[in-house]
Amino acid sequence: MEYLKYVVKETTRLHSPAPFFIPRETSTNVKLEGYDIPAKTMVCVNAWAIQRDPEYWERAEEFIPERHEKMKVRYNGQDSQFAPFGFWRRGCPGMSYGIESAEYLLANLLC
Repeated sequence: MEYLKYVVKETTRLHSPAPFFIPRETSTNVKLEGYDIPAKTMVCVNAWAIQRDPEYWERAEEFIPERHEKMKVRYNGQDSQFAPFGFWRRGCPGMSYGIESAEYLLANLLC
């Protein structure tokens, strides 16, 4: 069952539910990686690119569930390289239900 959880986690890393997070508006001026982002700017976060970034993931384009055995990244967005359901307070409210349902369905299909 533990390996099944790694498979679901790796699947959500490579194929996140949405390629972009919900657009947000900045409340203050922000400087991010050398870019000046003025207040009241609509910002779209590219989840697809974050979760396939070779700086964070070794062989980022490959499906390797075993990588989650060594890396203890969480779904809730506290680890910036892995956030298929959004970050912190702005995360998906149905995240836990979706994950548990996928694991349950996959376990029943395999059984």
